[in-house]
Amino acid sequence: MDDYFDVAHAARRPASSGKVNPGRFPTGAFAKNDRTARKFTVLLGPKLVFPKLRSWLEENTNALCHGNLFAKDGVEFAADATNFKGNISSNRLLRNYRAAPFLANVIWNRRDVEHVLFFDLGDNQKAHDAIFKDSNAHVVLIDEAWILHYLVLQKIGADTRSKAKLLHASEQRLKRVIARASTEAHITYVSLKEAVQNPFDLLNKIHETIDGETTPVLPVLTHGIDLVQLNSAIQHLRNEGFKLETGIISPIEIKTTDKSEAPRLVER
Repeated sequence: MDDYFDVAHAARRPASSGKVNPGRFPTGAFAKNDRTARKFTVLLGPKLVFPKLRSWLEENTNALCHGNLFAKDGVEFAADATNFKGNISSNRLLRNYRAAPFLANVIWNRRDVEHVLFFDLGDNQKAHDAIFKDSNAHVVLIDEAWILHYLVLQKIGADTRSKAKLLHASEQRLKRVIARASTEAHITYVSLKEAVQNPFDLLNKIHETIDGETTPVLPVLTHGIDLVQLNSAIQHLRNEGFKLETGIISPIEIKTTDKSEAPRLVER
């Protein structure tokens, strides 16, 4: 009987201590360890630069690409599945009840692959702890990406003044969350100017974060930003009294080994 206990003890310590799954929630010192079973990537802002980024990642990485797992309207599992492996429901009420165990269960049930998910300022903010307190989380964040949200709202004729204040406040709140001492996630910051002027570099950073390697030539992915309209929005926000780190952005030549394969700025 002692042999059985010795085997069980060896199996769970030290490599497995702190692992979270539907039937195992570590406490005490182990509760400070990784909250998920493996590394995963969170993208905050890149989808606003590349509208077709999700399908591009599915084709050019080995990762399992979800949409916005914490979208307010529902859960966007990979392949738009209604239920994920392990019979995890896409019901947003079940997800919102306990956001961290939800994410841990999703990753546990497909821990054989890397997971990628998107997160936006309009998503359920209860997911902050699930993401930023986990050392397995690798986040690529575009600073002041809320301006791109504002630009989308401006195009559809929304009440942009009030929306701009809400978006700006949401990003400031997110920055305060990240600045907490309890943050364990690995965060890669990209300025809005850098994302727009060097989209190829942004793609490479995302690809390297997910697959752990850079690729000299990546398949083309068209940039989705109208630079003239973006600069107009930046100037308008400055006139409205918003203190922005991002100034007027000028297009520059994109550096790549093969210019025919480079993402390109689209000006209308």
